[in-house]
Amino acid sequence: GVPKLRVEMYRLGEEDRAQHLVLLNDPEILDSLETDVRLASQLHGLARVYRTVAHELRAPLSAMMINLDLLRESLSGGGAEDEAREDQERYVVVLREELERLNRSLSEALTQTLPPGDHRDKFDVREALAELGTLLAPQARRQGVDLRTRMPDAPVVLVGYRDRLKQSFLNIAVNALEALPTGGRMSMEMEIEEAQVKIRFSDTGRGIPAAVLARIYDRDFTTKGTGSGIGLYVARALVEMHGGEIRVESREGHGTQVEVCLPIVPRD
Repeated sequence: GVPKLRVEMYRLGEEDRAQHLVLLNDPEILDSLETDVRLASQLHGLARVYRTVAHELRAPLSAMMINLDLLRESLSGGGAEDEAREDQERYVVVLREELERLNRSLSEALTQTLPPGDHRDKFDVREALAELGTLLAPQARRQGVDLRTRMPDAPVVLVGYRDRLKQSFLNIAVNALEALPTGGRMSMEMEIEEAQVKIRFSDTGRGIPAAVLARIYDRDFTTKGTGSGIGLYVARALVEMHGGEIRVESREGHGTQVEVCLPIVPRD
């Protein structure tokens, strides 16, 4: 068809000192630009999803590799037969649980949606923290880290997405473990305070400089040579999705403590 050009003229200033602004609009160019903007927005959204998926896959895959190494050592080593079999069964259970969680994470990422509302369940958060301790124990032993876990004797019941909260705990715990490459102490403690549970992840690492502490929740910020830099960004988003909050305290040379506060179901 015949190209269309829209001309608009506006007068600026006083009449005796008038200036004019002329706008030339080509509808075809504007339509093309709008299409490019929409496409760029879609690609940016997909890139964000892929970065998040890549980050969430890294920690459980690393844990599975460690447990596979331990299983191989157990199969090739000596020792009491019953004790060896018990270790092998524990490693297999960890691998299976993490593979199932990866499958669920991938399914959610591909749909780019949160789980349906009816998937919110009541669960004992102590179990998720205990599983995390089992998952991290092999790497902690390799690094010479004294990993301690302390929890209440009675159930601590939350309502929400169990796997997502466990992922947020894993992101925090992995950061703490990475702060102790040559050994130290790391603790995961849980206590009830009124209508909420406080879960504290502490390490005796070198601490976080003030300038870095101010940016730890930025999506792409990282002090590591590799990685996406979205670990705490994702963790905070998942905790806030459950009506909770994360607090971080750190001093250089004195370690770091990350406290996760979450609302709990009142006891009967």
